[in-house]
Amino acid sequence: MNIDLYSIAHTLKNKLPFVWDAIEKVNEWLFLLRYGSKVNKVCVSCVPDGFNLEKMCEIPTETIVEFFERQPAEAFTFFNPHKFDYKSIKRLQKNNSYLAYLLLDKSTERIAGYCFNRCFFW
Repeated sequence: MNIDLYSIAHTLKNKLPFVWDAIEKVNEWLFLLRYGSKVNKVCVSCVPDGFNLEKMCEIPTETIVEFFERQPAEAFTFFNPHKFDYKSIKRLQKNNSYLAYLLLDKSTERIAGYCFNRCFFW
């Protein structure tokens, strides 16, 4: 029997969400203990002209949800790491072990891209 962490994580997340939420909180707490102030030293040196890179927590939740709602369904075929509703985005914005950034078009002030690093304490 071959069981990997990926399978276990998805089983917990999908079938026992309360257990997954507890694991998320413990991971966040341990991550902050281990890396704390280093998290704020993340530096991105290559942002295209005409764009700004902003932390997810600095963008209104409604704006982020609207961005994901505008995406075509096929955009989520291989990219579905979390739910994209208001409650889920709000939770991610508060999660200190989830480093997410949005690329903003300066001319339209709209979101042009999204990326994240899901961090673990180990």
